[in-house]
Amino acid sequence: IVRKSLSMAATDYAARRVAQTVLATGFGDLTLEDFAAGIRPLLTVEFPPIEEIVICLLEDFRLESFAKALPEASVVA
Repeated sequence: IVRKSLSMAATDYAARRVAQTVLATGFGDLTLEDFAAGIRPLLTVEFPPIEEIVICLLEDFRLESFAKALPEASVVA
């Protein structure tokens, strides 16, 4: 789903910056670790003209957990 949405944002809308939620980790059963594992392969994929992808968390207290689950990404509060 994330790969498809990024591809669509790039090709259909020429997006340069995309905001992405941590899908299925709130009301769904996916953990932050599972979400991180799912998007990890996308960290090396280019979606021109996208330059930045911002992953949004609803609760600040989950930020540290997400940073630990995806240490190869830049995490900013």
